[in-house]
Amino acid sequence: MSFLGYLALAWLLGTAAASWAGPDPLAVAALALGLSLWALFLKKGGLVLPLLMPLLVAGAYWHYAATLEREPSPLARLTESGPYLLRGVVDGEPSEKNSFIRYLVQARHVQVEGGGWQAIKGRLLVVLPSSLRFRYGDLLELEGRLEAWSPQGGSPVVDGALDATMFYPEARWLGSGFGDPVIGGLIQWRERLKDALSRALPEPEAALAQGVLLGRRGPLPKEVLGAMDATGTSHLLAASGQNVTLIAGLATVSLAWLVGARWALAAGLALTAGYALLVGGSAPVVRAAIMGGLYALAHISGRPRGGLQPLLLAGAGMLGWDPLLVEDISFQLSFASTLGLVLWSYPLQGWLWRLLEGKVPRGFYPWLRPIAGLMAITVAATAFTWPLTALYFGRASLMALVANVLVVPSFVPLLVTAGLAALAGSLWGGAASGLGWLVWPWAKYMLSTVQALASVPGVVLGWDGIGLGHLAAYGAVVAALTWLLRRSSLAGRRLGYPLPQVALVGLALFGLGGGIWGLWTSAPSGDRLEVAFLEVGNGTAVLVSAPGGVRILIDGGPHGEAISKALGRQLPFWERSLDLVVVTSFQMRHIGGLVEVLDRYHVGKVVLPPTDGQSYTYHTLQEAMNRNGVPILWAAQGQQLRWSGGFLLRAVYVADEEPVAFHLMFGNIGILILSSLSPDGQRALLKEGWPMAHVIYLYQRGGAEPTLLRQIVSASSARVLVLQGALEGLPEAGPDLGREVLVLRPSLGKDVVIATDGHRLWVEGPRGP
Repeated sequence: MSFLGYLALAWLLGTAAASWAGPDPLAVAALALGLSLWALFLKKGGLVLPLLMPLLVAGAYWHYAATLEREPSPLARLTESGPYLLRGVVDGEPSEKNSFIRYLVQARHVQVEGGGWQAIKGRLLVVLPSSLRFRYGDLLELEGRLEAWSPQGGSPVVDGALDATMFYPEARWLGSGFGDPVIGGLIQWRERLKDALSRALPEPEAALAQGVLLGRRGPLPKEVLGAMDATGTSHLLAASGQNVTLIAGLATVSLAWLVGARWALAAGLALTAGYALLVGGSAPVVRAAIMGGLYALAHISGRPRGGLQPLLLAGAGMLGWDPLLVEDISFQLSFASTLGLVLWSYPLQGWLWRLLEGKVPRGFYPWLRPIAGLMAITVAATAFTWPLTALYFGRASLMALVANVLVVPSFVPLLVTAGLAALAGSLWGGAASGLGWLVWPWAKYMLSTVQALASVPGVVLGWDGIGLGHLAAYGAVVAALTWLLRRSSLAGRRLGYPLPQVALVGLALFGLGGGIWGLWTSAPSGDRLEVAFLEVGNGTAVLVSAPGGVRILIDGGPHGEAISKALGRQLPFWERSLDLVVVTSFQMRHIGGLVEVLDRYHVGKVVLPPTDGQSYTYHTLQEAMNRNGVPILWAAQGQQLRWSGGFLLRAVYVADEEPVAFHLMFGNIGILILSSLSPDGQRALLKEGWPMAHVIYLYQRGGAEPTLLRQIVSASSARVLVLQGALEGLPEAGPDLGREVLVLRPSLGKDVVIATDGHRLWVEGPRGP
C-alpha cells in the first residue's frame, strides 16, 4: 500500500474513533499515538508518515465534532408543537405496507399560528392511510403535528437524516409535476418492472424477485421474512450496499471463466451500475456501487489485492464529505463487505483450490473452479459483515455462513432472469408470463433453502450484550485469519479453467428441470372440482378450480397482499389468468384486494352486485377494470353461469344492502357461498327455500346466532361448515349443531380446500405453509 493509502486509513480510523469515543478525546489521542508508532515500525516515508497520520486523526476528530454542532434545520425547530399547515413535494418513492404508506416530503412552505405562508426547508416522513395515494412530484398540503424524527420504530432507511415526521395528518393534493423529471421517469419505470414481475410470477416468488431486482420486499409472508432474518439472508431483499458489492464480486468472478476477463469486467461494472440505478440510485447504493466497482477493476486487472488502497481512498473521501456516514449502517455494511472481498476472496479461492487440487479428477476442474470462486466471495462478504448484524440487531445467525454459501450463488441468476422477465414484460405484457419460467426455479430454490435452514433448532443466537470489546476480539481473529490466508494462498497464480459447453447445458437444464418439477407438483386434478376457502385475514375469498382449467375467484379479501399470498399458495406458478371474478359485496373485506388481482392476472369477466358502491376502494376497483378492459356482468336473482363438465354457478339471494349469495353445483354436490350475509338475509333465504348444500361457507360479521345456524344446517343437510370472521360463540363441532357436521376454519395462513368428483367430498385442507 502506498503513502496515500496509509493517510486514508488514518482519516477513516480517526472518524470512527470520534464517533465511538464521543466527547472524550483520550481515545482519539491514543489512536493517534498508536498509528504514529506503527508508521515508525513500518519505516515508510521516513518521519513524514508518523507525523501526518496523527494529524489526520486529529483533523478527522475535529471535522466530526464540528459537523455535530450544526444548528438544527428550521423545520426541526418546529417539532413537538403545532399543529401546523405545511406544503411540500413528495420527494421519493412511496413505501407501502398493509394499511399505511410512508412518504418522504420536501417541505417548501409552512403556516404558523394562522399567519401567512413562510418559506421553509427540510425533509419529513409522512405516514398516511393506504386509501390516500400520491406519487413522486405531487404537491401536498398537510395539516398536523410535527414530531421529532428517530430512525427507530420501523422507520424506513432513507438517504440522510430527516428533520421531522407527521403521522396521519389531513392531506390534500394540490398538483403534480413538481419533482425532477429524470427521477420521476425512473420511478415510473420501476413501477412498470414491478408490475411485470407481478404478472409473471405468483407469490411469494414475485415478491422475492422484486426484492432482488428492485430492492423492495413486497408482500412476502411473515414466515419467509422471519426465515431470511434467521439465516442472515435478508440483505438479499434490500437495496443495500452489501448487495451491490456481492453483485460486483459474483458477476466478476463467475463470468471470468465463462466469457474471459475483459468481458467479465465490462459485464460486472455494467451489472453493478444497472442494479444501482434500478433500486433507485440512492446515495447509499451509489456509494456501494463505487466500492464494488473498485473491487471489480482490481480483480480483473490482475491485482485483486490492489483494491485495498482504492477502497480506503474512496471511504476516506466519503467521510470527508460527510463524517456522519460513519454511523450509517448501509455505509458500514458496504465498506465491510468490500473489504472482505479485497482481503479474503482471492486468497480464500486459492486456498480452496489448493485443498481440492490433486484430490479430484482433472475433468472436474472446470466445474470446481467457479464453485470455489462463488464460495470464496460469499464467505468473505459474510464473515466481514456478520459482527455488524450482531451489533445492531442484537442477534446473530449461526446458519448465516452456510445459508449464504448455499443461497447467494443463485442471487445473480435470479437477478438476471428477473431483469429479463421484467424488461420484456414492461415492453410487452404477454412476454412476462413466458419468461416467468426462467425466474421461478431460482426463486423457488432460494425460498425453499432458506426456509429449510431456518427450521433447524437454535439457528439464531441472541446477543443483547454485544459491544465494542466483542468486535475487537472478532477483529483480531479476522486479522489473524487474513494473515494466514495470504501466506497460504497461491500468490499470483491464475486459476483459469474454461467452462465446457456441457456446463452451459447443465445450467439450462436446471431451469428446465425446475419448471417440469413445478408442473408435476402443482398440476390440477383434472376431473374434480376444488374449492379453496382462502385465509385472507379479516375478509372473504374463495377460489374455485373446475374441470377444464376453469378458475373462478369469489371476492378478494381486504387488501392486495393477503390475496396475492393466498393465490400464490393455491395456483400453479405459471397460472396467470382467472376466467371469472365474482364480487358479493362492495365492502372493503370483499373487494380490498381485487385491484391487485386485476393488475396481476388476466381476468375474463367480473360479476358485480346490482347496487353501486360509493367508497374510494370501489372507485379504485372501477378504474382497474377499465384500465384492464374487463367486461362486467351484473348479478341478478336466479342468474346462472354454466361451464362444460356439469359445473353451475347460480345467484340464489340478491337484495339491497346485502351481499349476494351464490350456489355452486357440480354433479350431485352443492356448495353454498353465503359470504357475509347478515342473519336477516339468512332468515329471508330460509323462507324462500334453502338450496341443497353439502358445504356451506359463512363469514360471521357480528354476534353469533347458534340457533339460526342449526336451522341452516338442518334445512340444507350440510355435511361441512366453513366459518370465518367473528367466531366467538359459534359451534366448535358438529354435535353443537344437532347433527354430525365437520366445522372448519381457515386460519394462520392455512386455507381450507374441499374437492369433489360430483358424488363424494374430500377435505384436503387446511392447506398452507
